[in-house]
Amino acid sequence: TISISEQEAKNMTYPNPSNGTFKVLSTTLGGNYNYQLIDISGNELYIGEIFVADQQEPVMNFKGLVTGIYFLKLDNGIETRMQKIIIQ
Repeated sequence: TISISEQEAKNMTYPNPSNGTFKVLSTTLGGNYNYQLIDISGNELYIGEIFVADQQEPVMNFKGLVTGIYFLKLDNGIETRMQKIIIQ
């Protein structure tokens, strides 16, 4: 069983669900990351780079996408993380 605090620790972005604008949590990530936003069919919709520093929460803007479920993949060359995000 996963407790709420363990589940929250795995989240990389908030708010989720969102209108397409997400903040990246600096408490769970740090450094340079390549990102991909992937739809449920596996299509890559966005790619880019983002830098996450202590005490800063960079904004990722995916406005204009249709309502649905997407997957945000972040990779820093050492580890890869993926989170389901919902756009309302």
